[in-house]
Amino acid sequence: MLDTRRMRVFCVVAEEGSFTAAADRLYLTQSAVSQQMAILEREVGMALLERMPRGVRLTPAGELLAERSRGLLRSLADIEEELRRLADGPRQARLGTFATAGLQIIPSVVQRYRRRLRDARLVVVPAQPTEVSGLLIDHSIDVGMVWDYAFAPQPHEGLVYEHLFDDPLRVLVPRGHPLVLGADGATGAVATPVRLEQLCTEGWVVRRHRKPYDDAFAVMCRQAGFEPDVVFTTDDYPSVQGLVAAGVGVGVVPQMSLTARHADVVAVPLVDRALSRRIGALRLREARRDPVVVQLLEVLHEVATGACTAAPSVADA
Repeated sequence: MLDTRRMRVFCVVAEEGSFTAAADRLYLTQSAVSQQMAILEREVGMALLERMPRGVRLTPAGELLAERSRGLLRSLADIEEELRRLADGPRQARLGTFATAGLQIIPSVVQRYRRRLRDARLVVVPAQPTEVSGLLIDHSIDVGMVWDYAFAPQPHEGLVYEHLFDDPLRVLVPRGHPLVLGADGATGAVATPVRLEQLCTEGWVVRRHRKPYDDAFAVMCRQAGFEPDVVFTTDDYPSVQGLVAAGVGVGVVPQMSLTARHADVVAVPLVDRALSRRIGALRLREARRDPVVVQLLEVLHEVATGACTAAPSVADA
C-alpha cells in the first residue's frame, strides 16, 4: 500500500525537479527526501525518477503517479477538512500571514472581522509566502496572504490569487544623510523621492530573504545599472533600521515594515513605482462556497483599500 506522506513528498519533488529544492520547501534534509523516494520506488516496484547531474526527471511511471497523486491527495485533504469542520463547527476561518502583515494589516482585519461576524472565529496562522500553497492544499488555512515582486512574479497553479494592494519600497538613510539635509545644511527636511541608481556608491544593509527572493535586492540594483556594495546582512527589518541609524550603511525596506520607526532613520520614497511588493490573497477555488471565508476575503479587500489610502506619498523626516 502506498504511503500518503511519501506521495506528498514525491509530488513536491516532481514540482521542484530536485531533491534539494524539495527538501528546502518541506524543511527536510536532502538525504531524508532521497531516502523517502527510494522507499517509494521499492513500494511501486519501478523507477519513478531519473537522477540527473543536476536535479531529477520523471520517468513515464513517475509522470503517471504524480498526476494521479495530486488528485488523490487533494481529495483526501477535502475529506479531512470536511470532517474537521464537523468536529469544530463551520463558523471558523483560518488566515495564513507573513510577519510584516501582522504588524500593520492583520490587527485591522481581526477587529473588522469580529465586528462583522460575532459568532465566527478567525484564526491567524504564521506562514511564509512559500508555505501558503501547501497549507491551502492541506486545508490547514482557508486564505493565505502572500507577497511577490512585479519583476519576478510567483506562479500559483491551481489556486486563485486576488490582488490586495502594493507595498512600496523605501530607502532608509540616517537622519544626517545628504538626501535629507536642507539647503542650509540643517537636518529634518522632507526627503524627496530618489532613483535607486542615485545611491549606487552607498554601502548597503540588506535583510536576508529565503528563496525565491534571496537575491531580489541584487536583481533590483542590477536593473538600475549597478552592483550593490553589501556591507551587512541581517535577518529582520528592525535590525536594518538600527544599523542604518548607526551609520553602517543605507537600506531598502517595504513600507509595511515601518510601523515602528527608528527616530534617527528617514524613509525616502523611490521614484520607480515598480519597486514595490505586491500583496495578495491566495485561496482554493471552492473557498467561495464557505460564507465565513467569503466574509474574510471581503474584509481583506476593505482593509487593503484603507491601507492604500493611508499610505504616505513622501517620507516623514
